[in-house]
Amino acid sequence: MSSAKKIGLGVVGVALVVVAGGYLLPAQTTVERSIEVQAPVQTVYHLVNNLKENEKWSTWKEQDPTVKTTYSAQAEGVGASSSWDGEKMKTGSMTITDAKENESIVLALDFGAQGKAQSAFSFEGTEKGTKVTWNFVSNNGNNPIKRYMGALVGKNMIGKAFDHGLENLKRVSEQTVASQQPSQGPEAAAPAAATNATN
Repeated sequence: MSSAKKIGLGVVGVALVVVAGGYLLPAQTTVERSIEVQAPVQTVYHLVNNLKENEKWSTWKEQDPTVKTTYSAQAEGVGASSSWDGEKMKTGSMTITDAKENESIVLALDFGAQGKAQSAFSFEGTEKGTKVTWNFVSNNGNNPIKRYMGALVGKNMIGKAFDHGLENLKRVSEQTVASQQPSQGPEAAAPAAATNATN
């Protein structure tokens, strides 16, 4: 057997092993992240349920400054949708398919040629505020390449994006609460000073 033929058979063998390995990987890519936010459930829920408010904490524009987002006439609740187009993010859309006020939100994601997925948020009141859980599920079907990408690349990238997005959501939620607190300026302090002077 010639060297070229041996090399050719070796390449075919490796390819078969790689393909077979892909079929052993999960058919679904699942990612889940959580964070605790020191803000009421209503505040955090609104920032997710209103798609226009997503721009305050979403990482998409950080990942792709060229992305342009358009919104449906209905900005929040079931039926609200947005679509995007960018050099890196390409084209896609998301639609709220289910929403239970201050409890959960489910979104259908369409990445065009890259496929579809589902994302969901759950909100749980805690002693300190709100626990937010964000998950993502995509079906890779019987495509071994998609399974490799989902397991080895996509899961890590999505996880990092979710961590960063949740940190942003926490920051914006807590800033919103702080901005709604009564002012403690000179006008507020004067009555207290007068009271202490009379005691």
